[in-house]
Amino acid sequence: MKVLYIGGTGRTGSTLLDRILGSAPGWFSGGELAFLWRHGLVAGGLCACGSELRVCEVWAPVLDAIGRDAPIDAQRMVDLRRNFWSIHLPLMAVPGETKRRLDSLEEFPEVVERLYNAVGDVTGCRVFVDSSKEPHYSMILRERTDLDIRFLHLVRDPRAIGQSWSRRRSETGHRDAVEMERRGPLKVMGYFNVSNLAAERFWRDEPGRYLRVRYEDFVENPQKWLAVIANFMGEDLDLTGVLDGKMFTPGPTHTVWGNPNRFDAEPRPIRSDDAWKKEQSKLTSLFLSVSTFPVSSHYGYRVVGKEPKPLAAEVNAPVHSPYDWEETWEVVKGWQGWMREAQGKALWNAAERVKPGGQIVEIGSFHGKSAAVLARSAARSVTVVAIDPHAGNDRGPGEWDGAVEDGQADNSAFLANLASAGVADRVTHVREFSNLASGLVEGPIDVLYIDGAHGYGPASDDITRWGSRVVVGGELFIHDVYNSLFVTLAVLRHLSFSRRWRYVGRSRSLAMYERVDLGVFGSVRNLALHLASLPWFVRNACVRLLRTLGLEKFARPLGHVPGEGMY
Repeated sequence: MKVLYIGGTGRTGSTLLDRILGSAPGWFSGGELAFLWRHGLVAGGLCACGSELRVCEVWAPVLDAIGRDAPIDAQRMVDLRRNFWSIHLPLMAVPGETKRRLDSLEEFPEVVERLYNAVGDVTGCRVFVDSSKEPHYSMILRERTDLDIRFLHLVRDPRAIGQSWSRRRSETGHRDAVEMERRGPLKVMGYFNVSNLAAERFWRDEPGRYLRVRYEDFVENPQKWLAVIANFMGEDLDLTGVLDGKMFTPGPTHTVWGNPNRFDAEPRPIRSDDAWKKEQSKLTSLFLSVSTFPVSSHYGYRVVGKEPKPLAAEVNAPVHSPYDWEETWEVVKGWQGWMREAQGKALWNAAERVKPGGQIVEIGSFHGKSAAVLARSAARSVTVVAIDPHAGNDRGPGEWDGAVEDGQADNSAFLANLASAGVADRVTHVREFSNLASGLVEGPIDVLYIDGAHGYGPASDDITRWGSRVVVGGELFIHDVYNSLFVTLAVLRHLSFSRRWRYVGRSRSLAMYERVDLGVFGSVRNLALHLASLPWFVRNACVRLLRTLGLEKFARPLGHVPGEGMY
């Protein structure tokens, strides 16, 4: 059974999407399963079928199955969940905090895994749709269970979200109807920014497991986007009798929690809720659009103007490669080099997005770990160029100078590794210094990966010389940012306030950018995000000092494992 997790922030239309998907044979709509324990069991909430969960025809046998060997204490599950709550998301920037939070959950993940599997056994579904939205809950499922989970990141204009949260509604999911929570603009802004940033931070670099959908695009053309989602899940989605154009006819569902419209049984048209355009005050609209702009602009939402910008047509990159990521990492992880698994995933994902006929260039190959990842991921018609002089110099931490023999040994290892990975014929090796190689590589670049000489001059030259050749919409990756002093200074000078590069984020020391044309707001956002990563640089400097003094074990509170690199 696969799990489709609809994530992001609240009031994005997730309940509607959940119900539509769950109406197809083989797909089960579970609703917001993260709230099963608190609202469904402790508070005695109702299933969408109208029954209490403990007597529902689906949830009663599911709960019996997971409590067969030992009764499950619902209140304890609620208490354990509070160890990794939405208020902890900002702390995820602290090294080691995510692991500490996951460890504090104790038996919670194991119980949840049994719960999902029991639903599969009782319903026979191939896809379980969970619209819990909370990014940190999806992390629990991904990191501490063996569930096959995919993340659908559903986004919506923050002004529309704010209007939805301002309305008075009755919560019909409890035995005694109460008023639903309402959120003011400040709280909407906080949840929008933190939840969407966390969703991208946790999932964007998961090849084949992350898909972003805009609510406005979905309601405009639901048939197209449902087909995209079905393709994303690799499953058939038969909505005959359920969806006719934009008219949705709900069938019986068993969602455990969610928007009260999960109880609606009448046919309804799928249309955009645009009430905010007329009802929302101009001051509230301006506040929400400006305060969320560093995040919402990434999804095409504007400060001025009510319609989002059109996004690229290709929303779900096809898998061009005969290889998969897990197999590839098993092949390369033992090779000498300084690329972590999450960083390799980011490169794999970028190479997979390059359209046939495109070009990938990496500067600094060493023994070929990154080159093999890029070549195994990209389409056969994509050119992969690896630039490395293999001259024995600047080979790694503290190795500024070296011998010709070292360089030749590196070159031999590089060629042997590519051959063992089956991509020797896919990688064009330019054995030259990057400042001398530009005339040897023709054409525009779709993905540029820089991990070359770490001096300020060479790093600056690589960013400006080679970065100028990246096409609009292309991607740039730079290794050892906020780790190497000179690479960090080069990045801060050339990219932190750039209007040509949008800072996407980083995976430890791997900084990621997208080639776009930005306005003033975009460049200010870039600067703010770069400055927000400086604490990581300070942390690495402290670790390096303690290591030099022979006191590396005292760096553990900083999330550092003695003997481990800082890249």
